[in-house]
Amino acid sequence: MKKFVFIALALLLTVGASAQIYDGITQPTTYRALVPTTINADNSTVSVAPFVGYKYQPLEAFSATTIMQYNATTNSLVPQVWLNLNVANRFYLLTRSIYDIGANEFKQGIAATVKLPLGFMVDATWDNIYNGHQFLDNDRLQVVGGYAYNWLVVNMGYSMRHSPGFIANVRFKATEYTWLQLKYDSGLNAVTITSIFNV
Repeated sequence: MKKFVFIALALLLTVGASAQIYDGITQPTTYRALVPTTINADNSTVSVAPFVGYKYQPLEAFSATTIMQYNATTNSLVPQVWLNLNVANRFYLLTRSIYDIGANEFKQGIAATVKLPLGFMVDATWDNIYNGHQFLDNDRLQVVGGYAYNWLVVNMGYSMRHSPGFIANVRFKATEYTWLQLKYDSGLNAVTITSIFNV
């Protein structure tokens, strides 16, 4: 029954499925807060890791966002720095440097988004390219295609290398700066619900 529920959810998200899984590439405001809650279907565990971020934008084509995240499951602080470069507000490249203080682990990832005509976009994220010790060790590459229309952003795609599987994501914009995002990841067999507040 549990498996059926997750399959049904995946199908629903496919029909209604967000680009920018690691949103921040097109962050519209200076301050933001995210509250991601992940439910693992294998063991029904719930993990919560909220964070707050501040974006500094010295140039129209470049911004840097400092983030402080708290992993409530491991009781650990996870500071991050995101560097964002955009070309003509159409192609975005984001690097994410992440350090988990509790686990004493460093992770480096990159993400890119290409905005296409008529509201379509293609988004790719490559997690854990470097883990503080070596390159491409338990790294995860995700590629999704999406469509944005008014208050709804939908997409779906596939994750490769570590924990491969289907990904679907849907984002509802309650207001221009307040969003609710649902993500299904079959590779991790997990659903993530994220509240996003931009100020």
